[in-house]
Amino acid sequence: MKQSKKNLSSKFKKPWLAALLNLIIPGLGYLYVGRRITFAVLLVSGEILALIGDWKEIFSEEPILFTLNETLLTLSLLLTWIAFAYDGYKTAESYNIGK
Repeated sequence: MKQSKKNLSSKFKKPWLAALLNLIIPGLGYLYVGRRITFAVLLVSGEILALIGDWKEIFSEEPILFTLNETLLTLSLLLTWIAFAYDGYKTAESYNIGK
């Protein structure tokens, strides 16, 4: 009886850890839960967006000041990052329930 209980508890994922991992690297919490494709898509798309965002800075000769558009973009990326952490938490909860 003790052995089967241990095996059952080891399969559960910690939602707070999935959220924290998604804060460290967006998508890492999904990898923790076992959603490898979601992790790969988020990692690749995040890198592409980072390169696009840096494109202006890399090839610009003038000092770059934050414009309203850049500020709004930064805020939206921050909110998306927080949403990924929340979704990682909920994904781990769903995994534990068995959905």
